[in-house]
Amino acid sequence: MNFSLSKKKSIFLTKHFIEMFERLSNENKPADTILSAYFSEHKYLGSTDRKLLSESIFDLLRKELRYVKVLDRFFSQEHNKPLKKAHAIIALYMLEHNPFNLSPKNGFSELNLTVNEQNNLWDAYLNICEDIKIGDTASRLGFEYAFPEWIIRHLLENFEVKDLERLLESFNQSARVVLRANGYKTNAEALKVALENEGIETSLGKLSSEALICKKRSRIFQSQAFKKGLCEIQDEGSQLISLILNPKPKEKVLDACAGGGGKSLHLASLMNGKGTVFAYDLNIKRFGNIKQRIKRSGLQNIQLLDSKSKLSWFKTHYGSGLDAILIDAPCSGSGTLRRNPDIKKRLQQDAIKRLNSLQINILNEYSGLLKNGGRMVYATCSILSSENECIVESFVAKNLQFKIIHLGEDICQRKGYFITEAFKARVQDERFLKLRPDFDGSDGFFAALIEKKP
Repeated sequence: MNFSLSKKKSIFLTKHFIEMFERLSNENKPADTILSAYFSEHKYLGSTDRKLLSESIFDLLRKELRYVKVLDRFFSQEHNKPLKKAHAIIALYMLEHNPFNLSPKNGFSELNLTVNEQNNLWDAYLNICEDIKIGDTASRLGFEYAFPEWIIRHLLENFEVKDLERLLESFNQSARVVLRANGYKTNAEALKVALENEGIETSLGKLSSEALICKKRSRIFQSQAFKKGLCEIQDEGSQLISLILNPKPKEKVLDACAGGGGKSLHLASLMNGKGTVFAYDLNIKRFGNIKQRIKRSGLQNIQLLDSKSKLSWFKTHYGSGLDAILIDAPCSGSGTLRRNPDIKKRLQQDAIKRLNSLQINILNEYSGLLKNGGRMVYATCSILSSENECIVESFVAKNLQFKIIHLGEDICQRKGYFITEAFKARVQDERFLKLRPDFDGSDGFFAALIEKKP
């Protein structure tokens, strides 16, 4: 980054940058949650300052594990006194990128680092950059792209090195802002015009017929189009999940892991406001402001199962009579690293095994509610096969009344506005949906279409 800033402004931003990263280092919460709270506490920060600070913090988070590896070696040397680790990470980032065009003397005075300590840190960084070139592939890629080595080793089982490098590089880029037109009220073309009238430029999505790509970050929540319920913010890949399930008007559909309700809203819209989408999440707090979102959308065919007692009633009442089920399973979130780079340091290898157990349990629990001939989509925002193909194939192997539908064949047979030719071409030879940012511009998504045999 290269901003034209005064010395006073540079020092001002650096102080906030340090405070924000210290908070991120001390609190085990998602980065966007922490930054949102920080900006709420510091309302005097203008929109430009917030943008610079946010972009710099997320850029640092994408590179943090590389600096951590350097510091593990640096702190192991007896002559180096233990510095505050968060400050040392910031120092390396500032030495390499200087995000606020600040002179080292001024910037490092805020970090309490001497010139000798700065030089030692930088020398350690340059040395390990050279050492890593002769290491094994996983170590090299893990350092170069700031990824945990265990994830790299997992991915190397399914990717060629050059292909994996392209994928890892894409995860270290910022994600675009994507909107979904609320098909119950409008369409993508009309929404595009409405947004242009408000000074918000967009382009039509490629894979989803309802997607609009914002050409730059805009105040979408303040737009009249958003306030009128004409759109929601939703990644293009996420939109495809509901399209794959293909719910019909008048059907009974369950969104079993609804979270904030983005896919519930989409399902209800695809059903043209008819039938019923039942939305449930084990963690009811994840519903957030879903009631306001439903009201804004104009849809009246969503029923919230916002307690375990309601879920129990639902299971008893509907038995095995559901037409369709969406299981957007809890997962590592490894496909969302562009938006949530802090996942790289928070995610632990043993957590995947716990998630795998939960994913299988959820499939077993809700699949029994599906009627004969009904369909189910199992989806994640993960790129790890252990959370995706392995889970689905294990499930159908043990539950012979279910079968995996070849996604490409199914999608290519469909007609109508919602399925684009580009989407057909993308999946025509694929058994599962496996999206990735370097190819599709979306987050990393997986989806499998499963049918309960008639």
